[in-house]
Amino acid sequence: AEGAPLSIAHAKRAVDLVAGRPGAGDEALVNELADRCFDSADYAEGRTAFAEKRKPAFRGQ
Repeated sequence: AEGAPLSIAHAKRAVDLVAGRPGAGDEALVNELADRCFDSADYAEGRTAFAEKRKPAFRGQ
């Protein structure tokens, strides 16, 4: 699969952590993982690549 490796890893971790056991702290943890993705170089690269209509070059950062 193609995609930003950091975002994919955090999404998988979020699902693994909250699957089958929703709790009060889960929303904060998922939000923290999302913030890490949005603050990443890969996220910026994805937005830039989309605007420039080119394929992104994700580096896992």
